[in-house]
Amino acid sequence: MKEKKMLAIDKTAAYQMSLKLMISGGAR
Repeated sequence: MKEKKMLAIDKTAAYQMSLKLMISGGAR
């Protein structure tokens, strides 16, 4: 259970980071 939660959090964190990168990249 704990591992699954950590994986989900890691996934969302990576998703948010990629979103930020795309936004900053598009702004350029």
